[in-house]
Amino acid sequence: MTKKELKKEAIILTSLKLFSKNGTEVDFILNDAIPIEVKSNLSDLKIGKSFHYFLENYKPPKGYLLNLNQIGKKEIKEVEVEFLPLFMANMVAKEY
Repeated sequence: MTKKELKKEAIILTSLKLFSKNGTEVDFILNDAIPIEVKSNLSDLKIGKSFHYFLENYKPPKGYLLNLNQIGKKEIKEVEVEFLPLFMANMVAKEY
């Protein structure tokens, strides 16, 4: 691997957010299709504007919101979003 390729790869590996053309972002994309957001604290099963935009425009088969205190499922824009505490993140990886 050349130095230029290594530098490009390092940028990809350290880049945790995917930005769309309008500047909205999603924290992770699993297997090029499943969006994952991480929030520190939620008071209920709600998602932010950026995640909402992603679901509406890209219609993924499912989405996840990892957080500290909420567990549940909610259909948003015809996409099932699963809310899981951070310690259950390994369940997402096992599913895909």
